[in-house]
Amino acid sequence: MPPIFACHSNSYGHLGAVVAIENVRQAGLEYVEIPVLRAGFRTLCGDPPLLTTDATFAGLQQIERLLERHGVRLASCTCMAGNPLEDEAVGVLQRQLDLASHFGAKFVVADAGIANDDEDRSRIYANLQRVGDYAAKLGITVCFETHRGLCVNHREMLHVMSELGHPSLRLNFDTGNLPYYNEHVCGEVALAKVCHLVKHVRLKDSSGRFADRNFPTLGSGGGVNFLRVYQIMRDCGFIGPYSIAIEGVADEPELALADYQQRVVESVAYLRTLGYFDA
Repeated sequence: MPPIFACHSNSYGHLGAVVAIENVRQAGLEYVEIPVLRAGFRTLCGDPPLLTTDATFAGLQQIERLLERHGVRLASCTCMAGNPLEDEAVGVLQRQLDLASHFGAKFVVADAGIANDDEDRSRIYANLQRVGDYAAKLGITVCFETHRGLCVNHREMLHVMSELGHPSLRLNFDTGNLPYYNEHVCGEVALAKVCHLVKHVRLKDSSGRFADRNFPTLGSGGGVNFLRVYQIMRDCGFIGPYSIAIEGVADEPELALADYQQRVVESVAYLRTLGYFDA
């Protein structure tokens, strides 16, 4: 089976998921990753939400028709529900899982949470076990994002995975977020340590500098060795989803569609030169 490659809808900035679905085919991709947003939540880009937790059945059918019309499938969903320390966030995430399942998504990316002490950590673990059991019934693997908190780097990821031990709870490895949230870290070493637990990869470039919000066209940032990422994951037997995420540079102006599209096209072309699309 050839690897699955998707484009995260945030690569189209303020234009949003509908525009991503309408254009990824022309960039050489068949899949998208879209967020399932909490009702009322606004993204950093201010893009119009496509799928939210208050979605109606008619709304879901409309999205299905949009995907079918453009020959695009959902590879995964981003499901940021809040800190799973709180029961409310667990309920939101379960609703997000239901919606992802409606579209046949087998992987979602979610936060593992933030714990201030051992009591918080124990409560989060208990709630994540509930999430894992719920996801298992839907045939979904929840992949924890490389974010501040319990899965901020490979050391924390290994600890969390060991403590949880749930087959439906695994890792998303975000190649750009790792250096953003961590100083003095080598992405390839970190990935090699956890690759056996990674079920979703977010391909995001970076300057490699700590806390530098610079996530440009793949291959132009200089902070990620995408060839080694591919080699490590290939040797680990990984076949995707890989999800391209081009979030741009902090405070950049809103771009025209042609500019967003060009970044995706160039990123796909760059990955091809590295062998990512070789069957």
